[in-house]
Amino acid sequence: MSAATDFLNQWIQKAMHRATSITGTSLQRRPVARKLYAGVLVTATVVSVTAATLVSRPAFAGTPLIQNRSSLLCLQPVPLPGQYIGANGVRIAQMPCDSSVSAQVWEAEPAGHSSDGQYLYYIVNYYDPNNRECLDVTDANPNDKAPIQQWFCNGGGSEKWMKGSVSFGGEQYVNARTGKCLDVPYASYSPVYIWQYHCTSPNAAQAFNWPGTGL
Repeated sequence: MSAATDFLNQWIQKAMHRATSITGTSLQRRPVARKLYAGVLVTATVVSVTAATLVSRPAFAGTPLIQNRSSLLCLQPVPLPGQYIGANGVRIAQMPCDSSVSAQVWEAEPAGHSSDGQYLYYIVNYYDPNNRECLDVTDANPNDKAPIQQWFCNGGGSEKWMKGSVSFGGEQYVNARTGKCLDVPYASYSPVYIWQYHCTSPNAAQAFNWPGTGL
């Protein structure tokens, strides 16, 4: 097991332990999902409120989740110890899907067109409505295996994505600056931080559903 996978599994276990140690009554009075730090993830199986009551966001035309079509896990920021989940630089991982977890809520927003006329999009995380964060290639690194993070939406090319080839019931996310695809390392079925990799198709590790849009 890799160090990243081990950390993510520990993150899940700590979250579930935290969730089962708190009563539903107290949780209903606190918007806990907007105060999550590492190891404090509370899911809908314990919190009897919906994501809509935790985060203000536009209505979606489709699912707000980004799910890999092979692993069936969903993308969300997962902070390292000491990081705030809504901060710049938090890396993106695939985790068990739960539409009530506000950190898994994304929306595609228009970002203009590429030089060859393709539509570009920002993929925006709505965990913290006061801190708009975009799916981003860390440091605009053009190399394979460059990590994917969230970063304050600033219009940079490393935050712009276009749709690529369709396979396995999903689509590729191609970064406008690097030309590389969003990719699950080694097509893992476990929680793992994701990266970019050169695009190939068909490739289950690069097949994701596209989030709902407000367009």
